[in-house]
Amino acid sequence: MIISSIARYTRFVKSAKLLLSALVVILLALIFFYPLLKKDAGIRIAFTSSADKAAQPPTQMINANFHGFDDNNQPYNITAKTALQMDENNLVFDNINADLTLNSGAWLNMQASKGAMRMKERMLTLNGSVEIFNDEGYELHTDALSTDLGKKIAVTESQVKGQGPMGTLKAQGAVLDGNKKTITFTGRVYVTIHLPPKDSQDKEKRG
Repeated sequence: MIISSIARYTRFVKSAKLLLSALVVILLALIFFYPLLKKDAGIRIAFTSSADKAAQPPTQMINANFHGFDDNNQPYNITAKTALQMDENNLVFDNINADLTLNSGAWLNMQASKGAMRMKERMLTLNGSVEIFNDEGYELHTDALSTDLGKKIAVTESQVKGQGPMGTLKAQGAVLDGNKKTITFTGRVYVTIHLPPKDSQDKEKRG
């Protein structure tokens, strides 16, 4: 009889412990979720698919035109057949034309089939049949060109071919400084100088 009473008491204690544990879990759950279940709590839980947050397609501009100024308040102008704004800072161009004007009146024109620009840094990259012209009648041709529009400095490490009133040249790279109006050729440079006809030289000596 005593053993039976002890067994019943033991079962009662175990049941009480389980019930108490369940009550603790329920109370904790109510404490955590109650604010979320209140009608006036102002909180909502929603589940969305990752497909709803897919990146928006880039914005396309036709006959795009951009104006800006370098560090010396000298203007530059960029036009393109099409421009894609990939994000807040990056533009991609197709058939691009860039004009850089100096306060002295001198200018530099750059053209390419492809281009890209980081707007905050004012860095313009040209690729594919890059052509460069200046107001003194010189032109350069290369495959890639990086231009700091703020400092008006352009750099290429691709082969450069050029021609102008003085002759023709080939080089392995070049640095163009728009403010100093200088072009520094890098690597091996081959130059062909066009001399005036002999008759013209004789006339100059007699004159």
